[in-house]
Amino acid sequence: QDLPAIGYVETFSELLREGYEEYRSAILASNDALQDVRIAPVGQAVLHLYLHDPDLWEQLYSWDDFHPSPLGTWLEACCLHLTIHNGDRPPPRYNPSWWDDARRMQPP
Repeated sequence: QDLPAIGYVETFSELLREGYEEYRSAILASNDALQDVRIAPVGQAVLHLYLHDPDLWEQLYSWDDFHPSPLGTWLEACCLHLTIHNGDRPPPRYNPSWWDDARRMQPP
């Protein structure tokens, strides 16, 4: 959803990306021993779905249109997995039954 305080999805995604890059640069500048800092591109994955598959994008959010749904959480996990493993190891296939016993945000 587009929130006036943070702008449209495209603008918000770009601001997030810029902010993460600033953190990355600051971390690298503060520690000479670090060769690189990787950023999981969760925001870019969400933006890609927003632009190319709006129906799937809407499924990434819970009933409040703000917090991630189980599918949104799965997308985040996949981005983290691929970042940690440099894209060399694909994540396991999604299984909706994983959420059967999980604690998650429920509508009021």
